[in-house]
Amino acid sequence: MRKLLLIPVAFLYITISFGQKSHSLEFGITGQYDKHADYTTRFGNRSYTDDMELWGKSFGFHVNYKRSWNQYLNTKIGIGYYQLGIDKIRNLTRFNSIVTGRNIDYQHPLGIQLLFSTSKYHYDNFHMSLGFFYQKDYSKKAAIIIGADFNGLYTFSQLYHINYDQIKYRTNHSRILGYSVNTYFGFEKKLNTRNYYLSPKILIPIYQNLRGDKAFEEDPELTMEKWLRGMGLTITIGKYF
Repeated sequence: MRKLLLIPVAFLYITISFGQKSHSLEFGITGQYDKHADYTTRFGNRSYTDDMELWGKSFGFHVNYKRSWNQYLNTKIGIGYYQLGIDKIRNLTRFNSIVTGRNIDYQHPLGIQLLFSTSKYHYDNFHMSLGFFYQKDYSKKAAIIIGADFNGLYTFSQLYHINYDQIKYRTNHSRILGYSVNTYFGFEKKLNTRNYYLSPKILIPIYQNLRGDKAFEEDPELTMEKWLRGMGLTITIGKYF
């Protein structure tokens, strides 16, 4: 976690020290839908594996510091909260059957001995981002924006919906969940003479890398990579200083 924090802190220092034109502070919200993974996994020490596909809706909010370097080039750094959700599972088992859930390591408080499963869960994360973007005015009050971000996710809480008896199982295993690279395009619209602006953007995920989950008895070093296969929307409101 400390190493992850050092990167944005250094980036912020450089940006503040050498920025030339203007800077702003902005607050934003993001919604996104992705196919998060298509991979082979093994539950514990079983002798067989399952082919797993995962989809889900995610959302978050963030605060960004943005600095202009010249007429077109800008950089930004952000921190916030991001909930990465899994709400659709396609599990191809060794019997060549497809199920919409996956086994989970859950101990029932009443000692019920079942092999429990979940079909929906999410990760609560600290979100850190570094990015750059191109911005070009097309009128006195509006500009087009094209950019890219690197995002790091550090999960601090997890919630699994157990299919048996509608149980909600929460854990608090803090760890690095993964990282991603996104690109986006949109516009920025000045709201009034006090330098406030509104900026909606279409977000296109380029790459994502998530780590295995001990709740599914996976090796934490297991990685789930995906390219593209998602889309999102982010809206920010900010003020230039």
